Amino acid sequence: MGNNHFFLKFSPLNHQGIFLWFVGLNQCRFTISVLVWAALCYSGLPIHGADMPLEIQVYATAHQVDEYLSTPEGRSKVLEQMKVYHAGKLYLEAVRSGHKPSAETMRQSRDFFRSHGMQVSVGVATVPGGDFGIPSTNSRYSINYQAEETRKDLEELFSFCAAEFEEIMVDDFLMTDDESDMSLNARGSRSWPEYRLQLMTDVARDHMIAPARAKRSDVSVIIKYPQWYDRFHVFGYNVETGPQLFDQVWVGTETRDPETERFGYVQPTEGFINYSWLQSLSGNKIGGAWFDHLDCPETIFLMQAYQSVLAGARKLTLFNLGDLMENNPVAALFLSRFERVTALAEALGQALPQGWVALKPPHSEPGYDLYLFDYLTMLGFPLRMSGTIPSAPEVLILSTHSAQSGELRDRLMDGSLKGCKFLLTPGFLSKIEDAEIKKAFGLNPAACRSLEVIEAGQIVVNGKQVALSEPSPFFDLPVVASATQSAYFSHEGRKIPIVQHLKAPAGDVYILNIHTFGEDLFGPDKELFLAPTKLQIPHWPQELADLIRSTLGTGPERNLTAKPPFGLYLYSGQRGVVTNFTDKPLQVSLPGPHGDTQQVTVPGWEYALVNFERNKP
Repeated sequence: MGNNHFFLKFSPLNHQGIFLWFVGLNQCRFTISVLVWAALCYSGLPIHGADMPLEIQVYATAHQVDEYLSTPEGRSKVLEQMKVYHAGKLYLEAVRSGHKPSAETMRQSRDFFRSHGMQVSVGVATVPGGDFGIPSTNSRYSINYQAEETRKDLEELFSFCAAEFEEIMVDDFLMTDDESDMSLNARGSRSWPEYRLQLMTDVARDHMIAPARAKRSDVSVIIKYPQWYDRFHVFGYNVETGPQLFDQVWVGTETRDPETERFGYVQPTEGFINYSWLQSLSGNKIGGAWFDHLDCPETIFLMQAYQSVLAGARKLTLFNLGDLMENNPVAALFLSRFERVTALAEALGQALPQGWVALKPPHSEPGYDLYLFDYLTMLGFPLRMSGTIPSAPEVLILSTHSAQSGELRDRLMDGSLKGCKFLLTPGFLSKIEDAEIKKAFGLNPAACRSLEVIEAGQIVVNGKQVALSEPSPFFDLPVVASATQSAYFSHEGRKIPIVQHLKAPAGDVYILNIHTFGEDLFGPDKELFLAPTKLQIPHWPQELADLIRSTLGTGPERNLTAKPPFGLYLYSGQRGVVTNFTDKPLQVSLPGPHGDTQQVTVPGWEYALVNFERNKP
């Protein structure tokens, strides 16, 4: 082994177990092996308790309440399976697609689990069916909330739930795409999103929360948002009034297999982005995360848990009971590595992600930047989402969404963003109309015109020819006056910039030639909610991702190198996390805490905790 010296370092994990570090020391380089922060000797986990860093909950659909909980034997089997999953809370759904378990079954199940130390609440899924709700004229998931029959059904449902339970969870069908004559007349001159945002606010306040509180004044009503954050406003999900009206906010951190079309080509980072954004809008009303088994290999199911915890969730709701009772093999890896999930939560405590701020105002139109933030995070850019501009961001990402910010102009003019680095997308450039904003960013009119798409198979990064894994689309972006190009491709004798940098009155401005897809790929006969097509962005060359990270970064990310796709998450107290989104081990080089270099090996679909000083260079 030459001059290498090896030692074991043990760090306590409360009374539950220990962490093992296996560290190789060779001069000033540290090699942290696959066993970095692996939890060992982890046993004797209680179902739940105040000393647990995570709370696991399970959601039973209305049909599953009848299937698994209608007999004493069934309830006992469920209790044992809840223990296997370390779950301490159960949601009993009162209605889904018109199916309603009997009041007797709901009460017996509630009382049984409470007698065994479990918390029990009620859930509702406002999906049309049977004698519940008037269906939408479009999707089968949605109800016509303009109809009086629907509103009466909601009032009866929430009155019953509040009479029997102290807490009500509203699953993620509180939306509408109805275009009946009734809804068309009520819409008037408003756009469909404008109409639906107000409609769903009124319905939630007057026909759900009000009747519930009339029955039980201290009832807690939870809104659970789905994961498709860039299309909330299209269907009436209001992220401004929702956190005001409801007592708690739950966040869908469901992701899907990014290689399959079944539920959209969802990136593993989408749950993290969604939670981070809704947390910025909900404050202390944020409650927890929710994910499921749908279209998930076991690695993606486990990564849903990791991403939820990385975003700040300390309560995880597993949907649904049926998958647990049938021992869905997708959850096997989650169960075998449950101590890893818990160890991550304990290591981070209550810390929230730091890093580059991605601005997404409520109800903002994404243009051709739909779900852009998922892809940026896949490149190892340390994002945190925000619905507003924080007081002193070090890096501010401005996409098409940001062009609709009501505060951006004032913040640029009052000097409060001095010292900030800005990353602009072509979508942002094409939507900006304010002359003062253009001037602050040093933009000429040509930089803000509509753009054509060109495919490139070869690019140049810092003077070096780099091949793309597949031809990828870029905009025919003009060169901004006085800007330098560190990455570009050639087309018809012209250099088309991929990364431009200019010194502008606002500060250092970077323009990244990136886009995803637009609303034209969505519709009733197309994809409704999630990524409709595969993109090559997560597999951009390492040279390009490293370049962007090193030029835009303000801390240790500047010197981090690794091959995408992977995730980087920064926290206070010199802490960071790297996640691997591939089956193969990921080699990461990043700065150590004392000016040294760490070589971190992250196993496939796993994470590694790293420690470094996050100081400005």
